[in-house]
Amino acid sequence: MISEKLSKYIYETNYRDLPQSVITLGKMCFLDWLGCTIAASNSVTGHIFLDLIRELGGNKDATIIPYGDKTSVLNAALVNGALSHFLELDDIHKKAMYHPGVPVIPAALAISEREKLSGKELITAIIMGYETGIRIGIAINPSHFWFWHTTGTAGTFAAAAASGKALKLTKEQLVHALGNAGTQASGLWEFIEDGAMTKPLHPGKAAQNGLLASLLAEKGFTGPSRIIEGVRGFGLATSKESNFESIVSNLGSIYHMNTMGFKMHVGCRHTNSPVDGTLELVNKYNLTPRDISKVTIRTYKLATDLVGKTNPKNITEAKFSMIYCVATAIKFRQCGIDEFTEQNLNDSEMKSLLNRINLVIDDSLQEKFPQGYASIVEIETTKKEKYIKETDYAKGDPENPVDWNDIENKFKKLAGTVLEQNKTEEIISKVKSIENISDITQIILLSRKK
Repeated sequence: MISEKLSKYIYETNYRDLPQSVITLGKMCFLDWLGCTIAASNSVTGHIFLDLIRELGGNKDATIIPYGDKTSVLNAALVNGALSHFLELDDIHKKAMYHPGVPVIPAALAISEREKLSGKELITAIIMGYETGIRIGIAINPSHFWFWHTTGTAGTFAAAAASGKALKLTKEQLVHALGNAGTQASGLWEFIEDGAMTKPLHPGKAAQNGLLASLLAEKGFTGPSRIIEGVRGFGLATSKESNFESIVSNLGSIYHMNTMGFKMHVGCRHTNSPVDGTLELVNKYNLTPRDISKVTIRTYKLATDLVGKTNPKNITEAKFSMIYCVATAIKFRQCGIDEFTEQNLNDSEMKSLLNRINLVIDDSLQEKFPQGYASIVEIETTKKEKYIKETDYAKGDPENPVDWNDIENKFKKLAGTVLEQNKTEEIISKVKSIENISDITQIILLSRKK
């Protein structure tokens, strides 16, 4: 049984069993998640969640980052999960079609704070969550992704695995936790049709529901033992093709975390490759919006379905508009958090630029998907010049990787919008040597903006 084999692996794996490369990646993912969460704290979405949790109250066991409010572990997992996904800058696994950090880390961190766990214990829990969710995401995609947001679905299993490890559940309890995580797994793409705020709710609920499943299992509440592969289980209900055995193949010897990707630009991951290509062209040839008569972006079908918005009406739609993201790269020479504002959405030059950018499905790029999120950008100028850039892998993909310095610089830029420099530097230092921290609350206290 899949859940039984996964649970055995999660239960038996300790920090000393983990390869150093995977531990380093775990640290990078944690620091990246912290930066995304801290920088999103001024968002309208963040304050909606915060206001609700302040009204609901709860045992003061875990911290909402970076506000500093203490609440129940379930509430903290919900808000931290939602907040960390808001900017669309969080980590991603391409083949799993899934953002692992945003459901996993909030669930593991909430329990780690309540139980005052060590850095080693937190990183181990995070890695167990990542590995579980990524393996399930790979097994059910790409067909799952058409209706289901994998971050909300596979993410619920992942949060249960991470929090279950942090809670030190037994093998049997972990089976029950995964079972009741799977029956709660959800997250539908319909929000994209009208730019609703829903997307960050998916990882927030995944973190909260996965943690709830683990807490119930700890109390003796049972769950289905074949929730993944069963005849009425998650896999058959949500995917046209499933490779269940791949979920438990080579557990402990192959770590799918090694193929993690990190975002260097705001926006759905499918926008990042053409943004990279556009930046290379506009910087190389010193192009401005006035120099450009037409831009053609060649991409694959899912990208046109998911990020094909031509005239985004709000910030959510802008993050899911390849055309808008490319326009920011042309106008501002970057695609960061400062470019996604109502002012820019309504800017006359931006609107004119959006009308000169077109998306085209390219069969050669379709063949590379989902192993690659490739693109071809063609820019035609008012002087009848034509520049072309093909980008197979965006910066941050495992094939075009970032290193610790890149993640550190990204963290400084994001967290620096909220925290003082001395705090950001200290957080970086502590995460880098997290194996030496006896109580993870040391980092949580530094992450508070109060």
